[in-house]
Amino acid sequence: IVITVFNVNLANLTVVGNATNVSIGNSSSFNLRDPTAPNKQYILAMSFGNNPGIILSDGRVVPLNPDGLFMLSIFFPNLIGLQNSIGMLDNNGEASAVWSVPPYAIPGITVHFAFVSINPALIVPQAILGISNPVAVTII
Repeated sequence: IVITVFNVNLANLTVVGNATNVSIGNSSSFNLRDPTAPNKQYILAMSFGNNPGIILSDGRVVPLNPDGLFMLSIFFPNLIGLQNSIGMLDNNGEASAVWSVPPYAIPGITVHFAFVSINPALIVPQAILGISNPVAVTII
C-alpha cells in the first residue's frame, strides 16, 4: 500500500477575466475561495512584492512582503481603492473584492495580492486557517 500526501493549499485567489493589467481609474475584481473556511473571516491584502513573504512560526508563508503598501491595505484599504477586502466568506467559503486603481498610482508598477482566512478566536499562527496563492496585477 502506498499513501501519498500532497500539501494542497485550498485557498485560491483569482482575478475575474484574468485582468492582470489594469489602468488608472479602472478596477480589478477578485474571487476569493477557501472551501475549508465557510463563514470565517478573511483579509485580502496587497504589497509591492511577494518574496520572501511573511514566514509564520509554523513554517507557512503568506506570499506578501510586509511593506508600506501591505500595511495600508490592512489598516486603510479604502484609501488605496480596496473594496470588500475584509469580510466574511459565505457558506461555500467564497467572497469577492475589488481594487479600483487610484489616480495617484504609478504606471508600470506591479502589485501583489493574497488573502488569508482567519478564526479570530485563535492565536497566530493557528488563527490563520488558509493562505491563498499570490496574484500579480500591473498598472498600465
